[in-house]
Amino acid sequence: MGLSLADIERLFDEHGHIEYSGEGVTQLEHSLQAAHLAEAEGAGDELVTAAFLHDLGHLLNRQGETPTARGIDDQHQYYAIPFLRPLFPPAVIEAIRLHVEAKRALCALEPGYLDALSEDSRRSLRLQGGVHTPDQAKAFL
Repeated sequence: MGLSLADIERLFDEHGHIEYSGEGVTQLEHSLQAAHLAEAEGAGDELVTAAFLHDLGHLLNRQGETPTARGIDDQHQYYAIPFLRPLFPPAVIEAIRLHVEAKRALCALEPGYLDALSEDSRRSLRLQGGVHTPDQAKAFL
């Protein structure tokens, strides 16, 4: 069930051009930006890898244009895990699995984070459980 590195490259070649709804950035551009930011912050190889692959579930489980507008949470943070687990260590897999919860927590903890999200990201946030309560954010941390 796992992917090879060539399979991941092929997914980005074939579907990386797909834009995030209303974001003006493609799946590949977003992945490269996330990895670049992680690297610029001094993250290790595992976190940089996770940053690059964190949204791979969108490419594996394509739901068409603007699924959030149709009330669809594609659960992308979980969808890619069985495909990636054979290739990457647990630190990469866990960072991918937790990135949606991290967004929920950041919205509760970081002033201005929620306001900076795009409309589509706010819709997905609601579908993913919304902003963490203070107790949820504390438990997540």
